[in-house]
Amino acid sequence: MADNGWMYNERVSATEKTAEWTRKTHFLVNELARGTKGLVRALCPCVRCVKRQRRGKDEMYRHLLQYGYMHGYVTEIDFDERERDRGEVMRQRLNGNEYDGIRDFLDDLVHADVPDSPPPEPEAPPEPEAPPEPEEPEPTAKAFYGMIVAAKKPLYEGATISQLDAISQCLADKTRYNTTREGFEASLKTTATPTGHQFEGYGVTHNWTHEAALTKLEYYKDLELPHNIDVMHTVKNVAESIFHTCLNIPGKSKDNVKARVDVEILCDREKLHMKRPIGRQKNWFKPHANFCLDSIQKKEAFRWLKYVVMFPDGYCSNMSKGVNLSTGKVTGLKSHDYHIWIQRLMPVMLRGYIPEKVWRVLAQLSHFFRTLCAKQICPKVIEKLQDTVPELLCNLEMIFPPGFFTPMAHLIVHLANEALLGGPVQFRWQFCIEREFKYIRKITGNKAKIEACIAEAICLREMADAATTYYPDDVPTQHNPVTRYNVDVPENDPKLQLFQFPGGKAGKGTKYKLENEEKDCIMLYVLMNMKEVVPFVSEFTDEMWPYDELPQPSEMDTLLKEGAPGINKNFVSWFMKKGRERNVDMIDELKCVSQGCSREVTKYEKYDVNGFRFHTETHQKGRANPKTINTGVFTKGANNFDYYGRLQSVYELTFNRTNVQLNIVVFKCHWFDPIGGQRSDKSIGLVEVKPSTTYSGADVFVVAHQAKQVYYLPYPCQKAELKGWEVVFQVSPHGNLPIPSEDDYNNIDPVTYEGIFYQEEQDFGEYILEPFVQQDLGNDAETRGESVVDLKDISMLEKLLEANDNYDEPPPIDPSTLYSQDSDSDSEPEKEKETEYESESESDDGW
Repeated sequence: MADNGWMYNERVSATEKTAEWTRKTHFLVNELARGTKGLVRALCPCVRCVKRQRRGKDEMYRHLLQYGYMHGYVTEIDFDERERDRGEVMRQRLNGNEYDGIRDFLDDLVHADVPDSPPPEPEAPPEPEAPPEPEEPEPTAKAFYGMIVAAKKPLYEGATISQLDAISQCLADKTRYNTTREGFEASLKTTATPTGHQFEGYGVTHNWTHEAALTKLEYYKDLELPHNIDVMHTVKNVAESIFHTCLNIPGKSKDNVKARVDVEILCDREKLHMKRPIGRQKNWFKPHANFCLDSIQKKEAFRWLKYVVMFPDGYCSNMSKGVNLSTGKVTGLKSHDYHIWIQRLMPVMLRGYIPEKVWRVLAQLSHFFRTLCAKQICPKVIEKLQDTVPELLCNLEMIFPPGFFTPMAHLIVHLANEALLGGPVQFRWQFCIEREFKYIRKITGNKAKIEACIAEAICLREMADAATTYYPDDVPTQHNPVTRYNVDVPENDPKLQLFQFPGGKAGKGTKYKLENEEKDCIMLYVLMNMKEVVPFVSEFTDEMWPYDELPQPSEMDTLLKEGAPGINKNFVSWFMKKGRERNVDMIDELKCVSQGCSREVTKYEKYDVNGFRFHTETHQKGRANPKTINTGVFTKGANNFDYYGRLQSVYELTFNRTNVQLNIVVFKCHWFDPIGGQRSDKSIGLVEVKPSTTYSGADVFVVAHQAKQVYYLPYPCQKAELKGWEVVFQVSPHGNLPIPSEDDYNNIDPVTYEGIFYQEEQDFGEYILEPFVQQDLGNDAETRGESVVDLKDISMLEKLLEANDNYDEPPPIDPSTLYSQDSDSDSEPEKEKETEYESESESDDGW
């Protein structure tokens, strides 16, 4: 009779059962159902039915799982004998004797006994004949000879199994499993396990059983970058771990109960250890970690993410759709969403909620990924990243528990070196591959002929690409696609450089009449940004400046705007008079500009330029439930100040004199104070602005093509030092990279490559890693935390507590027990004391 004690010993409750109980119960239910031969259902041996009711297989298993086996139930099934795996038996039988079976079979076939027969009569000796010429055996005989040769040839070098033996075993598995997936896996188990051909260190330092075919190429050993880590999935996994851990997402946080047990074993963070039930605290208590947000902070951060955060057009997906304020969870985030979160949102979202030292480490990690993932990179900067990233990883290890550091977290150490060898990540990460897979899925119309659909569509695309190469540039093709934004091509090519940058109107314009002061300010800005006017500025200064010393910058501004003292003639009126002279050395277009623009201008609410789409503040406020924002403007000032603001109006100016007509678009912006309303931190690459401040100057205009787009993110935490400040990020333009000009190579050192524009945040500072001193991460952990309510976690903690009580000294650390329910704690039991905790019990809603 079989031992049936497992029925009662291996199951504690419906949620606590061993894998052995599950496996044997499934086998028992299948055997009971098989015994009825499908005519009637089997009697259920659960406590509720006690073999009085007949149930189906699924219902019987649910009853046994919920109620358990009836008392005194006995079965004659021997599970140990019935469940022996045939593949394991075959391997035991063939271990060390793989050749014997096939060789014996062939020997018996060749030396088979034949029935006795009467001896033949003696014949006369035949006449000698010439030896016959060797003939090519017929195909069947040739295949037979090849089979005999295969019986002597090993499957691979050093293997103890022949090719014919492997084929025979695969054929047996095919017959057994009827070519299912299990059959295929069984074939691999039989033929691919290298019993005699193992790599050096197999089973000790690694478990590799195969060598990639690419490694056998002759030039593989000469490659400096033989492997390429996918930056997309690395960033996604690291960002996902930080998001779920810092926001304390139930079921996904790396700072769970098992991680706290490992902290007690491996780390010196006593205030983060699990607290046993003592005094008024009836449950196990998990102290709060300072790198996590509490429930109130989490709600504020989620409301900020749902209602406040907005990005420019085409920047990323709408993350607010996945924020569920009732459950306290964010769903539907893809790889690119995590890419945006860790580089842009994380430093803003967490600041003020976690200690400043911890926040700065996370901000440096964000700056690391922003620098690494730039479209253009500087080798000198990447070398600095390579030197500092190990220290950055060590800083993270002093913050998060050991369970946070999966293999993906350690891969960031190699990313900078791979960028030096392989170039920008845009050409090596998985985003482009995923987009190609999306195209392939789209073109697969007939799911029954997937390969044929893909092959046919690819051939058609290649033929179309080859044919459209010869089309004119004005015909939209794969090589000349339609741009995302509008571009107005001028009828005549202007000779003045300032008028050579095309833009595009994104809506209908309205007529607007400029004020005189507004027109003079626009004209002065346009003239001062034309290199063709520079000689006339010097002439005006020599004529109007009454002193021998050169004017200071402030005096020069006053001279250009108001003229010399006692002479009521500014530069705009002086240049207009200069353009009317007959013998002046000016081209017709410059003469046209000198006479000023018309006061009648066209005003727009939307405008496309430089790969950006800009909206005015009036248009943005008039949109119903907007999900994007395109009002942020940035430009570089002549005094090396960075000017940030919001777009107010878009004017299209018209210069129409004689036979020349020129058009140019200018932006009127509300600029923030570049001195009192701006602060930056170069070590983490963040710039903050204060929108409540205003630039005091009158020159609030900028030519459209000189503007770059930015967006602003206010802090969800409204502490005194953060209230009113917003973090600004620049936006990369849509389309291809700008074509390099000669000016881009004027200051390049061929040895150090200094001077190369390497990323969109180049003016936000360089990557500097600050030293991090581990602080007491649990300074308020004694009064903040949450009670453990999960039954599995409570059972694990009770087992660890019982195990510790049975030892006078803490047991040695076994790495195999970490992050498991059987892990042991090396902390001594605390002395009982009455302590009242502020418990934040986890509920089903995630808060």
